Amino acid sequence: MRNVVVLAVSVFALTACSKSIPQDGFKQLKYGMTLAQLRALGFNCKADDLCSRDSSAERDETETLFGHPATVRLWTEKGLLKSIDVNVDIPQNNLAEEMVKAFGSPKSFDYTTIRGGRATQLIWQAPNGTSLSMVRSPDVGSAYSQNFGSLSYNGKAETATLLAAAVKAGVKADDF
Repeated sequence: MRNVVVLAVSVFALTACSKSIPQDGFKQLKYGMTLAQLRALGFNCKADDLCSRDSSAERDETETLFGHPATVRLWTEKGLLKSIDVNVDIPQNNLAEEMVKAFGSPKSFDYTTIRGGRATQLIWQAPNGTSLSMVRSPDVGSAYSQNFGSLSYNGKAETATLLAAAVKAGVKADDF
């Protein structure tokens, strides 16, 4: 009986861990890294804003998301990494399904895009105030969302900005 209880607790612990949202960044990329640290990892950071790999090495085969090769772009502010965009060659809806399997159901809100369309922001918030996010657009005709998926790893400041947008869109702050 004791072995069954230990096994049950172990299975529960593994299941709970599999829903753990990354809190410090994506793989070797950690929020707060300096431009020099990012350059040392092979990113081209010419200015304090966007870092990406050189076009000749745009996709590093060691960078994957759910087993899919990924293209990674970094956003910095005041010389520090603040968010990470990860793009993969699978449809956005498929990526959203992978996210739900890995991290559970997200919080979400609908908003009007700058072009007047509708979109849904999905947010998986970590206990430390960081988050993962993605946008789903009902525009099924979009060639990009039909073929590619994009996910953002957000540091605390970016997460606060997303949550402020959610409140502006009418979501209650304590829903997050």
